Amino acid sequence: MLFEGTLSNKLRGEERLVYIRNAIADILNVFDSVYCCVEDYAYGASFGVAYSGELGGVVKVMLFEKKVPFCTVAPTRLKKFITGGGRCEKDMIMMKVLKQWGFEAQNNNTTTLNNSRRLW
Repeated sequence: MLFEGTLSNKLRGEERLVYIRNAIADILNVFDSVYCCVEDYAYGASFGVAYSGELGGVVKVMLFEKKVPFCTVAPTRLKKFITGGGRCEKDMIMMKVLKQWGFEAQNNNTTTLNNSRRLW
C-alpha cells in the first residue's frame, strides 16, 4: 500500500519540524510493514537549502530511530526514470505518469512520490 499526501500548516521553525516529524510517525504507525523512499536533497538548489537540510535530517533520524528501512532517490534520477531526461517541470512529470501508468496524482508534488517506488 502506498500513502500519498501532503502536509500543510502555518507553523514555523522548530514547531514545524516537530509537527512534520510527528505526522510522518503517525502515518508509519498505521502500517505493519514499511519501506520508505525519501527524495534526496537538490544539491544545486539555491532557495530553501538550509530548511530542506533540517527537515531531511529530522525525517531520516526519526526513520532510523524507528528502525524503518529507507532509501534516498536523487531528484534528477527520478525525473530521468519517469521522463527520460533529468530536467523537466513537475507538470510534465504529471502528464508522463498519467499517460504511462494511469496514475493521477493529487498534485505535482505527490507524482514523484508515487513513482519513486517504481525504481525498486
